[in-house]
Amino acid sequence: MLTEVEATTLAVFESLLSFVSLPKETKSLISKLMPSKKVSHEETSEVMKVDIAVKALTKGIEVNDVQKTLKALEMTLEDLEDGVESISRCLIKNIVSLLNILSHLPKTSHPLTLAVEEQLCQLRTTEQATSSSSICKNLSGLKDLYECVEDFLSTQDGEGLNSSLDGSIVVLDVCSMTKDVLSQMRQSVQELQSSIRRRSNEVSEYMVSRKKITKVIRKCLADLKNNKKNESEVSMLTEVEATTLSIFESLLSFVSLPKENKSLISKLMPTKKVSHEETSEVMKVDIAVKALTKGIEVNDVQKTLKALEMTLGDLEDGVESISRCLIKNRVSLLNILSQ
Repeated sequence: MLTEVEATTLAVFESLLSFVSLPKETKSLISKLMPSKKVSHEETSEVMKVDIAVKALTKGIEVNDVQKTLKALEMTLEDLEDGVESISRCLIKNIVSLLNILSHLPKTSHPLTLAVEEQLCQLRTTEQATSSSSICKNLSGLKDLYECVEDFLSTQDGEGLNSSLDGSIVVLDVCSMTKDVLSQMRQSVQELQSSIRRRSNEVSEYMVSRKKITKVIRKCLADLKNNKKNESEVSMLTEVEATTLSIFESLLSFVSLPKENKSLISKLMPTKKVSHEETSEVMKVDIAVKALTKGIEVNDVQKTLKALEMTLGDLEDGVESISRCLIKNRVSLLNILSQ
């Protein structure tokens, strides 16, 4: 429909330009020999009338008649000018409206945008993971997501990216804190393993370290909960940020001590039994460490600690990989915004 409007507009302008232009002169011999077609007075336009009057001005035509003809043409040209000026304003308004519409359209048609949204979709279904294997899988998926984001940013001109720059600082801070937590936990596990081998069984030191780490985790989770954005317009990059933080939250919850319910009612309620399959490597170590003083086999505890050490190592590697992606992502944002 819009192309038809464009074609009609151009046709109207063509007829106007033809109206005010001189008629083409036919210079062929045959056309000169052919009798001229007479044009009636009614068919003669104001422009043609002036052309005829000007040519006849030297042949004794009344000056007043020429002035009348010129005045009529002047009025006609003014009417045409007003009409064209009105159309010009409409065309400018039309262009502005089209630009506004295009600037607010979601960029879902771009293949790079589709790639980011596809990765987001996959992660949203598993972002609240509770097992080490699913969390490691999410970290791997997060790495793929940020590689797609990096490709997407290469097509951007910086418009609307300032909020993403602020968000990248928050995500980097949480990532850095998560790395520190995992490193401290792995160090505590290694120290406990060493103490068991020396038969000193420094369980209390391990539990003190666990409580300190859990306190840091809970403060971070509370800050994230309080600072969650309630934006009316959610961009694709803010969704990436939210999904990243959600995955870090699930990881931090996985390695923290479970909250103790200290209410009287909860103490009277029967404790829900957790199956062996549902027990995480972190929980298994906590159970084993508490039972260490009750005659449990040291070898069994060492096996549990070794499994947790390997899990923490895998998580550290995953978070380190994400950290590099986040730094690269922030550098790209800064480069785009500085241009």
